Amino acid sequence: MEQLELKLENKSLGLRVKATTTWGEVLEGTIFALDTISNCLVLQSTKGTKFNFRIVKLNYLSDLIVKEEEREQLIYIGPFDEQKILHKEAHNLSAARLTASKIGVGVSKMAQDLFYALDRLLPSRWDGESIIVLDEIRVDPPYGVEDCRSITAENKGSLGQVLKIIEGHKKKTKGFN
Repeated sequence: MEQLELKLENKSLGLRVKATTTWGEVLEGTIFALDTISNCLVLQSTKGTKFNFRIVKLNYLSDLIVKEEEREQLIYIGPFDEQKILHKEAHNLSAARLTASKIGVGVSKMAQDLFYALDRLLPSRWDGESIIVLDEIRVDPPYGVEDCRSITAENKGSLGQVLKIIEGHKKKTKGFN
C-alpha cells in the first residue's frame, strides 16, 4: 500500500489508470482528484458524452497501473448552487415522506390496493388500519361498503362517491372480503 500511495501525487491528475480493488474489481479511468486527508481517489470515466465519477478509498486498492503517461484534459466542474441542492433535497425528502405515509402498516395487500384506488380519486390517508377519505369518511376493516361511515355532519355526497369507488374496486378485483 505504501508503494501505491507513493505513486499517487497531485502530479498524477489527468493520468489514465487501471486500478484493482482488494475484492478484485477492475476500475479504469482518469485520475480526477486525490484527497490525502480522506484518503480517497476520484476516477473519471466517459461513456459517449457522459462522465462518470467513482470515489475509492485508497486502502481498498490493491494495485494501480498507469496506462498512458500522456495526461487527459479533465472536465471543469463549475461552482454549484448549494441552495438549489438543499431545495432539491428538501423536495425529495418531502415526496418520500408523502409516499411512505400512503403505505398502511399491518394491513393486507387488498386493503392497500383499495387505499390506492380511493386515493387516486379522492385525498385519503391511513388512521391505523382504517382509511380516512376527504377527512369526512372512515372505511374500517374489512373495507366493505357496509364498513363506511361519515365522521362529519356534512359530507356533501362524498359518502356515495366513496361507496361507488369501493363497489367498483370490489367488482374489478372480484371481491376482496
